[in-house]
Amino acid sequence: MPKIEMRKHEITTFEELFLHFIKHCKIKNVSPKTIIYYETSYNSICKFNPNIQLDEIDSLLIQDYILYLKQTNNLNSVNTRLKGLRTMLNYGYSINALPKIKVQLIRVDKEVKETYSTEQILTLIKKPNVKKCSFAEYRNWMIVHYLVSTGNRLSTLTNIKIGDLDIDNKLVTLRHTKNRHQQIIPLSSMLCKHLVEYLTYREGTSEDYLFPTVENKQLTKDTLITAIKNYNRSRGVNITSIHAFRRYFAKQCVLNGIDTFTLQKLGGWKDLTVVKNYIEIYATDIKDYDMINPLDTIYSEKIKNKTKR
Repeated sequence: MPKIEMRKHEITTFEELFLHFIKHCKIKNVSPKTIIYYETSYNSICKFNPNIQLDEIDSLLIQDYILYLKQTNNLNSVNTRLKGLRTMLNYGYSINALPKIKVQLIRVDKEVKETYSTEQILTLIKKPNVKKCSFAEYRNWMIVHYLVSTGNRLSTLTNIKIGDLDIDNKLVTLRHTKNRHQQIIPLSSMLCKHLVEYLTYREGTSEDYLFPTVENKQLTKDTLITAIKNYNRSRGVNITSIHAFRRYFAKQCVLNGIDTFTLQKLGGWKDLTVVKNYIEIYATDIKDYDMINPLDTIYSEKIKNKTKR
C-alpha cells in the first residue's frame, strides 16, 4: 500500500484561482449580487486573455488590460473592473498562489451626477386625485415621497413590509440593506402623515409589502424602474433615475447643514467616502449659510437672550 504523502494541489491558472476564490466567497456568505459582480470582472479579463497563467500576471499585464478596457469603457467602468480583479489577486496573495500585485485605479475627475431640482420634485409630489387615479399612480406618488424623505436604495424599498413601519414612533426597520445590516431610521412627520392615508387605501397585513404591484406581489427591480420612469414622464419630468432621488436626499441634507455622521447613518453608507463626496460637491451651494455658521449662530442666540430680558 503506497504511503500517504503531504501533497498540495498547485493553482497554476487564473481560472483555477477564480474557482477557488468563488468557493471562498460562498463559504463567507458573500451576497449573490457580489458574486455576480466578481464573475463579470473575471469574464472581462478572460476576454482580454482567455488562457492566463498565474505566472503571467504582473504589472505589465495589468497595464495592457487597462488600455484594453479603455477602448470600450469609460473610466468609472474601468475602475469597476479593476476593483474586482484586485480583490481576486489579493485573495491569490493571501493563499500564497501569487506574489503581491498592486492594481492601481485610474484617477477620475469628480463630477456632479444628475439629480432632481426642487422644481421637479414639487411637480412629482403634487397629489393625484385619489377618486380618479389608479392604485399604481397613487403608489408611485407615495414611493416618490418615501424616496425623497429617506434616500433609501431601490432594493431596500422593495423589501419593506407594512409590519416594518412604526408610525407611532416615526420609525421604519430596514431589513434589506446593501451592507446586509438591519437598520432603523426615523420617518418625518410629513411622510408619516402620507403613509397613514396611503395605508387606508393599500390595506394589507403586516407581512405584505408596503409598495406592492396591483396584484399585491413584491415589486421587482425592473417593474419599479419602469413604473417610476412612466410616472415621471407623465408629469413632464425627464429625469427618471431612482438613484437620483438618493442623490437629491443627500444634497438637501448637506444644504440643510446636517452633520457627516448623521447623514452616513440615515443613508446607510458603509463608510464616509461617499458622504464626504456629497459634502465636497454640494457644500458650496448652501444659500443661508448664516443659519449654520458657528459664529452667526452664537450671535443669534445672544440676540435672542437679550430680547427675552
